[in-house]
Amino acid sequence: EWSQRFDIRNCVMSINISAVQLMDSRFAGKLKAILSAHGLQPSQIELELTERVLIDDGDYVRRSLSDLNQLGVRISLDDFGTGYSALSYLTKFQIDTLKIDRSFVMRLTEHDKLEQLVSSIIMMGHKLGMSLVAEGVETEAQRDLMRGAGCHEYQGYLFSPAVPAANLEPLFSSGQRLAGAA
Repeated sequence: EWSQRFDIRNCVMSINISAVQLMDSRFAGKLKAILSAHGLQPSQIELELTERVLIDDGDYVRRSLSDLNQLGVRISLDDFGTGYSALSYLTKFQIDTLKIDRSFVMRLTEHDKLEQLVSSIIMMGHKLGMSLVAEGVETEAQRDLMRGAGCHEYQGYLFSPAVPAANLEPLFSSGQRLAGAA
């Protein structure tokens, strides 16, 4: 619907996916059919998964991610730095984007060590050719610190709260960005 009424060629929709979906051998095929049926390009989709998904079943996940990469969708690792962080995931799986968890961004100004840790994550992401997104950006100071560290994009209440699909149409018409970019 939106693609017929608005120019959304440069829009990327992020969609959270679960381990159950990744373990379905038909998932990539289903996604391809959905994209085709709605006239969308795979580059307009970024699938977000958590680190927990990566440890559920490595072989199934690896095959599924490979199928999705061949389809042309982007893969993002959500909430990076919390829970099961293992740097081996970054080389074992084809991941395009690291989303730095909001718990780091929210407390960025509280501790020098935290700022150094976030800078290290960003530097590592750059070295691995990944895009970097700061989650939970609520203040200009947080955005400025993340920008200074080399983060590519930002999401959070500084730009927009989460909005229902029905409320997106006025934002499409106005050209307002729902996330920030460096």
